[in-house]
Amino acid sequence: MAAFDEFRTRLDSLVYEAEQEAVEASRERQRRAEAFRLLLADFDREADRLQADVIAPRVEYLAALFPNAVEPEYSEEENYRHRIHLRLGHCAEFPCTADITILIVHDADPGHGTVSFDYVILPAYVTEKYRESASRRVAFGASADADVASLLDTAFADFVGHYLTTRSTAPR
Repeated sequence: MAAFDEFRTRLDSLVYEAEQEAVEASRERQRRAEAFRLLLADFDREADRLQADVIAPRVEYLAALFPNAVEPEYSEEENYRHRIHLRLGHCAEFPCTADITILIVHDADPGHGTVSFDYVILPAYVTEKYRESASRRVAFGASADADVASLLDTAFADFVGHYLTTRSTAPR
């Protein structure tokens, strides 16, 4: 009988330890999930600010320069919160289409993100440089504005220079 009591005690102890470890692991997962939720909330706040203060004015200015520029509509189900997309459609003056995409993505390092700028001009034969990408990892805060502005100013100037070479008619 003593052997059975030892067996029960041993199993009860193993079950208790496993339950305690599971409870602790669950708490740790909840803590990490909450920390990640806070990290994403901080990222969303900073990305929204960069988008409104730095990116949107530049995109709006570029769109005003070209009457064939449109921002595509996305459905509610599509998650394009930190993606800006501008399309320059085919028209008499420009016999091509161009797509510009600007993304802000979070980084594994809290307080940091990456801003990327990509463009494509199609058909490719209308310009020597039909596809280009640029990106920059930024530390969120006041310095991010200058970093993102510098990246976009250079990238937009590069894009406009190449896009204007596709012009098929005299400037207006």
